[in-house]
Amino acid sequence: MHRQHHHPILTESEIRSLISYVIEFGVDWEQIAILLRSKNVSECKKKYRRLIKKINRKRNHHKMDINYIIN
Repeated sequence: MHRQHHHPILTESEIRSLISYVIEFGVDWEQIAILLRSKNVSECKKKYRRLIKKINRKRNHHKMDINYIIN
């Protein structure tokens, strides 16, 4: 039996904000979660790590496209 993982949904705007906040504050997840308001520390961390993995996979295959990263 496969266990489904629930990934918190972030809007495109929240994803862009998440990336901007990491650039500005580093990995101060508590500060980032406060700024995103609707997300907790764990959700921010997990989403950012998934984005990085997705970016790295994409870099290995094709030219990067921001829409690929967000969706």
